[in-house]
Amino acid sequence: LVGPPPGYVGFDDPRSGQLTEAVRRRPYSVVVLDEIEKAHPEVLNLLLQVLEDGRLTDGKGRTVSFADCIVIMTSNVGSREILEQARGGGGYSEMRAAVQTQLQRRFRPEFINRIDEILVFRGLASAELREIARLGLRDAASRAEAAREEAALQGGGTGRPE
Repeated sequence: LVGPPPGYVGFDDPRSGQLTEAVRRRPYSVVVLDEIEKAHPEVLNLLLQVLEDGRLTDGKGRTVSFADCIVIMTSNVGSREILEQARGGGGYSEMRAAVQTQLQRRFRPEFINRIDEILVFRGLASAELREIARLGLRDAASRAEAAREEAALQGGGTGRPE
């Protein structure tokens, strides 16, 4: 994320410091960190520094400002509580409180206190899941039809199943 300091292996590697380099080049960025609960504790320490100070120093000693960035973190912490609520096991406020409790168990208070907003999504209902499946199947069928037509045009078959 920030690259190794001078003297360490990989200091000159162009892939080191990917996060700081990307934000340095494009300061108005959206940084998405998916499943943050799986991150190494050192990554959370770096993120805490970004959330607290609004800047990060890379391995080459350059300070990069995150003041104009939007940092979005996703997490599956509390997913069990969300599933229980989706199955009819309580209201949204109870589910949100249970998710907040799980977040407080998983992350340090100084990390959670630096987050501006925590959004807790409701679980999908059966009708919504059916609609998503229907759309996915329709998309797969249209791609299969296009592949069948392409095979027929290339002489790879009749275009019809046998």
